[in-house]
Amino acid sequence: MLRATNAWIAGAAAVLCAAGTAAAQPTGRAVFVGHYYPQGTVASFRVNADGSLTHAGTVPSVEWTQSIALSPDGRWLAAGAGSAADTFEPLRIFRVNADASLEIYHDTMVPDSPLEMVWLAPDLLAVLETDTVASRLGIYRWFPETPQLVEIEREIVGGFTSHIAYHPGSEYVYTQVSTGSLEGPHIRRWRINPNGTLEAAGTFHTDCYPLDPVFSPRGDFLFAGGGISFGRHAVLSFLVSEEEGGLIPALGSPFTSPGNSPAFLAVMGDGRILAVGHGTDSTVRTFFIHPDGTLTDTGHSFLVQNLTGSIGEIAAIADVLYVTDDTSALDGVQGIYSLRVGADGSMTPLGPILDTGTPRPEGAIAVWDPTRLCPADFDGNSVVNSADISAFLSRWLEDVTVGGGYADFDASGTTNSSDISAFLSRWLAAVTGNCA
Repeated sequence: MLRATNAWIAGAAAVLCAAGTAAAQPTGRAVFVGHYYPQGTVASFRVNADGSLTHAGTVPSVEWTQSIALSPDGRWLAAGAGSAADTFEPLRIFRVNADASLEIYHDTMVPDSPLEMVWLAPDLLAVLETDTVASRLGIYRWFPETPQLVEIEREIVGGFTSHIAYHPGSEYVYTQVSTGSLEGPHIRRWRINPNGTLEAAGTFHTDCYPLDPVFSPRGDFLFAGGGISFGRHAVLSFLVSEEEGGLIPALGSPFTSPGNSPAFLAVMGDGRILAVGHGTDSTVRTFFIHPDGTLTDTGHSFLVQNLTGSIGEIAAIADVLYVTDDTSALDGVQGIYSLRVGADGSMTPLGPILDTGTPRPEGAIAVWDPTRLCPADFDGNSVVNSADISAFLSRWLEDVTVGGGYADFDASGTTNSSDISAFLSRWLAAVTGNCA
């Protein structure tokens, strides 16, 4: 799986850099927001140069749209319902256009309830079948030419499971169980075989609910929120080593958040700041991620709304955090915030909240960043040119001044002159057609 993953990244990056634009994928950074009930929709947004958003369009989706997932090549977006009202629920796949707008491409049915989905490869989709005591994980092969979504297998993953986390660049996917299992709360590791089937590869018991597990950009850490369990303030942190069996709890984990009921997590692009949304007090708080996986509260917070349950979801691109406010009950507004996250963990709004449309933006957020296919495309506009050098040097100067890590191009843990050399070497290769 790792070899195949690297192969498709290399192929997609070659097309991106040689042609100057990405075919059948957004040509710039993009954000997609799921809307819930009664008529689900998915809203698309283009990311502006400053990180703010511009609405690109809204398309009808399945009723109770709760989970959405963007394929790793940026070409397809899947949306699933989560009503728990039927034996089978609709799943819709959209074609993603260059301007980030969506077109309905294929409709199918999957077992109830697909609370979360994640693409394991451009042609491999994992879909949860959430149950209170016996959740299952279905693996599907996507054939866009036909089009067909064909189930490969279905594995029982445990009690109440609401989240999946794919370890980027690896052959492992992780599921979590909060309640409904005699084993208690835990995270389970699955090996993805070359034919797409799953093989159990370890169970990691946790002191609290492991909600919304998320990997760091380099895959060296995994974090999860404890929700209302364990005193309502727990945040889990693990070091990740697939060679040593998977997850190793960071010393001192779970860590304490000042917020109430940590349930939504996102790691900022340089891997040094963890953002955590809280269900009860509806705040987003930030934490420093230390090299040993320990977490320290930065002291910064952002109140979405003074009403329990106001946060729909959070997601990050580079140093901008996107947060949905899913209710207008108190302040008359709902939509999405764009927050610039500083190296100190501060969160600065890039303007007022942006209305995402109807119904409530209570579903998942999916993000697209062309830089993941071509790191030399530093400004994320799908064109590698001199503007990327300017963008990199500007970020490099900011990093060495305030202590960020976005220009740590050689992944040494320190931003210095070596990163300039590493970037220019990659940039020269990219302009001759080799982004990989």
